[in-house]
Amino acid sequence: MGSLQLLIPRGRALLVLDVVLLAWVLVWVILGLAIGREVRGLRQVSDTVTRVGRAIEDTGGAIKAVGSVPLVGGRVKDAASRVQDAGRSAVASGRASRQSGRNLSWMLALAIAVIPAVPVLGLYVPLRLAAVRERRSLRALLARPIPADELERALAHRALHTLPYRRLLAIADDPWADVVDGRYTALADAELARAGLSRPRPER
Repeated sequence: MGSLQLLIPRGRALLVLDVVLLAWVLVWVILGLAIGREVRGLRQVSDTVTRVGRAIEDTGGAIKAVGSVPLVGGRVKDAASRVQDAGRSAVASGRASRQSGRNLSWMLALAIAVIPAVPVLGLYVPLRLAAVRERRSLRALLARPIPADELERALAHRALHTLPYRRLLAIADDPWADVVDGRYTALADAELARAGLSRPRPER
């Protein structure tokens, strides 16, 4: 977690990154809801199939009634029964497709809205919260009445563990030797800059 925090920018760049990632999540959430709404709109097709099926079923019933008239014969009754069966099948298919469309709309909405946001919610947010907690703890440490040399020493040692090697070597040719020799100022300032803080002003 500590090494990944080094990838998070500081200052204004951090605010820009927050806005960009928030916009990314909102765009996919809105897109997921819109697609889910469109899929739910397909329920009208299912309703149409259901109404047509009921009409066919009613037609079959009417034909069946005609088949009971003498001299018409049983063939009409058989045809009417098949028409009614077809109507019932259409009604059942319409109801089933309506339920499937409802389920599909929610699944699509959740998949489109959640999957792209998982890297942000699962990785960036914990790192961001950890950085906020670290900065708050460091600010509280700076507010304590700690001797300046001890504070610099603590910050310099911390810098050796948190700053990337490229940054350390840009501060000094041998930052580890600087710590051993008691030269803490540059490393302490770099550690404060990493956390987005500055040295407390001396009281007058």
